[in-house]
Amino acid sequence: MSSNKNTNAATNASTHTSVGDGMKQYIKMVVVLTTIAAICGLLLSGVKGMTAVRIEEQILVNVKGPAVKKVLETSTNDLLQDRQTVTVDGQKYVVFVGRKNGKPWAVSFESKEWALEAISA
Repeated sequence: MSSNKNTNAATNASTHTSVGDGMKQYIKMVVVLTTIAAICGLLLSGVKGMTAVRIEEQILVNVKGPAVKKVLETSTNDLLQDRQTVTVDGQKYVVFVGRKNGKPWAVSFESKEWALEAISA
């Protein structure tokens, strides 16, 4: 019977160290995953910062450009080249000025996300 007690004591001791080792493994895993996530987040923010200007240009040319050209289709100027940024009440707006024979005849601006409004003279 005494050998049985010794076996139980050894089993309990090894189980106790296994639980401690398991907790250490979980902590190590959380630290490693947190480090990987932080590195990926930094890399993604760096890529976004490096490509922000290019993305804005592509949105302007491929999304907003065709819409503005359709709204101000009789304009003789390059609408994307002649755009201006106007700040009203702390809000920035991109304004496209349509010209005929060098004189402004209409203004188009973005009032809501991807919506354009035109004001003509």
